[in-house]
Amino acid sequence: MQGENGLKNSNHPAGTLRFTSRPSKVAPLSPSCTMLLTTSPQKQIPISQPLDKTSTNDTVMNIKKSITYLAITSMIFTSATMASTIYVTINTGEVWTYDTSLATGAEIFNSKKVFVTGQNNPNGIAFDAADNAYIVNSNSNEVRVYNRHGSLLRTIGDSNSLLGPSDVTLDSNGNIYVANTQSAVSNERYISKFAADGTFIKWIASPDNNYLTAIGITTDSFDNLYVSFPGGNIAGIVKYTSDVPNGMQGDLSGGDINGVGGLAVDSFGNLLATAALTPGPGGDAIYKFNTSPFPPATYDDFTPGSPFLIDPLGIATSPDGSMFVANTATPGPGDDVSRITKLDANGNPILQWSVGSPEFGRFLAFGPSPVPEPSSVALLGLVGCLSLIFHRRRRIARSMKDSPVNGTSATVFRLTD
Repeated sequence: MQGENGLKNSNHPAGTLRFTSRPSKVAPLSPSCTMLLTTSPQKQIPISQPLDKTSTNDTVMNIKKSITYLAITSMIFTSATMASTIYVTINTGEVWTYDTSLATGAEIFNSKKVFVTGQNNPNGIAFDAADNAYIVNSNSNEVRVYNRHGSLLRTIGDSNSLLGPSDVTLDSNGNIYVANTQSAVSNERYISKFAADGTFIKWIASPDNNYLTAIGITTDSFDNLYVSFPGGNIAGIVKYTSDVPNGMQGDLSGGDINGVGGLAVDSFGNLLATAALTPGPGGDAIYKFNTSPFPPATYDDFTPGSPFLIDPLGIATSPDGSMFVANTATPGPGDDVSRITKLDANGNPILQWSVGSPEFGRFLAFGPSPVPEPSSVALLGLVGCLSLIFHRRRRIARSMKDSPVNGTSATVFRLTD
């Protein structure tokens, strides 16, 4: 018969008390929560043990497992997404994200999300250890800092510390370095250094007046700083380190890389540089430098004349060594859509996806998956699981209080909705 509080009871052989439950008809909040909230059916529990303690603890233990599973799943998802989400600064004043874990260019294209809008000629982008995005706004001489939800935290720099900034990077201490296309004081100061809190520290000089217009900038795992200088009488990549006087170690390239642009260090410690050698398709390349020892004996143009590189600028690398390059020009008549190209670690093209027209990508960086609220899905699941714990424990406790149990007979209690 139907008992109080929606409980059904029936007779059962003496000596044991059997507690069974069935899934609630309430819409599940997550598969893991639904699965683990349902206790094993026909579980035998000795009469000598209080039913409300044993069965409830069993249910609570399962729910704890559910919550742990949910948290681990959330962390795995976040980690996997962080390794595959690429941010691209767009010439129309926006920053977009794409999921590069997808198999085809079409799928990556369809994964596009808008991270932020209203940027003032955005260029370089980098991330700190707290997953905050640093976005260069060239026309306003500032670097805007956003959290992973796209909320503006602060701005760094002004016309006294940045002059036509192009790219940004951070070292392991959180110091911020910005490459500028215009110089301060003389034609030798193109790099701005800021403390982690955004306080301007100093200008860093280029080798001499032959190196004009800094474009790309990056750091390696040893906090060595690399800066590309495509303008002036010499076009090359300069390495800075604290181990030599004035921090300047010299030109990696010997000053003969025309159109050198974006820089990145891959997971193997190699320095990668894009080079727009000639206008249009067919004359551009990516250069690879083994930076230790210095200077490198050789460096490799391993994508000569690639039709998949058309005035390349920004470059980013994934943990497996794959390269992603933003092309700032289109193939030509009949095809006015710019693209981002993915290549393997050996420079072989894998796929491309369209950015648009007149939109095109400039600089790229891997970062966290942007979300509206931190761990909102996991939070919702935990709240739902805890709510179910509370209500089920109350119903079990009430049923134990109202149901007689003696030494020769027992009652089976089944939860109903």
